[in-house]
Amino acid sequence: EVRENVLEVSVPLYKDGPRNRGVAFVTFDTVQNMHDAISNYNKKELMGRYLDLRVSTAKKTTKDDSYFSKELSAKPDMCRTVGVFNLKWDVTEDQLASHFKNCGDVFAARVVEKHGRPAGFGYVEFVSMSTVDEAIKLTGTRIKGRPIRVDYAANLDA
Repeated sequence: EVRENVLEVSVPLYKDGPRNRGVAFVTFDTVQNMHDAISNYNKKELMGRYLDLRVSTAKKTTKDDSYFSKELSAKPDMCRTVGVFNLKWDVTEDQLASHFKNCGDVFAARVVEKHGRPAGFGYVEFVSMSTVDEAIKLTGTRIKGRPIRVDYAANLDA
């Protein structure tokens, strides 16, 4: 039964063939309608199987973008550097610098590694202090398909 309050249904499949994984993600038009559906249909039988309905906490399914709306850190004095978070592991320093080149002249870009592996974040240092405020506006833009979060950071030479 399809309901008007259902916006989307996603049924993940196994990679080795067209078999579903036995789960589905349903997006409702309102949180109240989601809770109503859970109350009304949880543990009910559907096509010989019992439903186990839960609220998803996966960022991919909830479209939770709160990570990108975090309050900015205090801007350090003489700040010329931003931290860039949520990077894909294969992002290079050149790609990081290139993403910020329209903000102003990039002095240096660094992708942080821990134990010889990328840590998923980096830093971009600019020639001018006025550039960092433009760079902050790039929060939510994408590098290699992944949205990034940008925040003020201490200068790399500090």
